[in-house]
Amino acid sequence: MGTEGSLDAAMGLAAPGRTHSRQRLRMVRRDAALRALWRAWRADLGPTAAADLIAQHWRRYATSGWPRHWNAGTEPAAEPEATLHRLMVKGQQPLSANRLRKILGENGHFPPMELTSPTDDL
Repeated sequence: MGTEGSLDAAMGLAAPGRTHSRQRLRMVRRDAALRALWRAWRADLGPTAAADLIAQHWRRYATSGWPRHWNAGTEPAAEPEATLHRLMVKGQQPLSANRLRKILGENGHFPPMELTSPTDDL
């Protein structure tokens, strides 16, 4: 069991259709960062409106701001671009508004427990 994949398999986490533990942890951290962004940037909005706005900004940032910051080696200081930049540095791609609604807790579902530091090691 010297590799991560074999540990996942030994624990039964690598079965077909299941997410590996490392990938699942990245998703949990991504989701926590997005919920923190919502609270810090637009807590005045409900989950549906916030999801729509974040999705719109993320698509726009991915096509214009991200390439500019990446090529210049700079990081934006203001939200929402700061969080979106950190997510994209870690390989995350823009999510749909529907997926963001689920992450932000739409449809009566409570969001999962938060990590202590959601943006660390996305």
